[in-house]
Amino acid sequence: MMKRFLLSVGVVLSGLGVFAQTVETALKDMFDGRVQKARKDLEAVVAGKPNDAEANYWLGQATLAAAKATGQATQLTAAREKVKELYTKAMAATGQAPLLMVGVGHIELLEGKAAEAKAHFDAAIAATANKKNKKYGDPAILNAIVRANADGSSKIGDLALTEEKAKQSEEILGATPDMFVNLGIMYLKTGGATPPPCTALASFSKASAIPKCSWTTTRSRCRPIASLPPATWPCTSNGHKKT
Repeated sequence: MMKRFLLSVGVVLSGLGVFAQTVETALKDMFDGRVQKARKDLEAVVAGKPNDAEANYWLGQATLAAAKATGQATQLTAAREKVKELYTKAMAATGQAPLLMVGVGHIELLEGKAAEAKAHFDAAIAATANKKNKKYGDPAILNAIVRANADGSSKIGDLALTEEKAKQSEEILGATPDMFVNLGIMYLKTGGATPPPCTALASFSKASAIPKCSWTTTRSRCRPIASLPPATWPCTSNGHKKT
């Protein structure tokens, strides 16, 4: 009887390990640019665990990334609708999982519904805020909010909110290279036609400086720009203004 019990526990733990490894492997692929492979792997994970909030969230992100990689507006529009349906269903199935609230808010930002998106972001933060994270909310939520605001055109996203959430995530030691890259992208897209500001380069430099690359710190994703900025940029490679 005891042997059966131990065998059952082993099978369950093994399954959980495979699940975590599969999600992590898919994210490594996504951050390395293999978005189609990541999407397919995450689809398989969600098929086996349809109510897993993390897997559903990243499947949505991989789907958006795959559509953007095609460069076709029709593909991106279709992907947004598909991800919207995915997040809405998953959020209902998981009892309003905070990460999926941010996912829904992400799509709302892309649809031009800034107020609705902000409401979902605030709800996700409120659901995960505690003394340990200084009432800021879970770092994964903060990082997802930064990612959401960095997506889309220069007309989409709130720079002040993005800066605030990135700063809070960094303060509670939850910032990842992906978060810093997205913060840098936010600075770049809000800079208009002018040269990228030093703040963007500083964010990219922080991303590349984080050691021990895993799926959140993949080197190819940590270094989205050259190590040295063009001579025309008014800043050094570390993002400081030239004197």
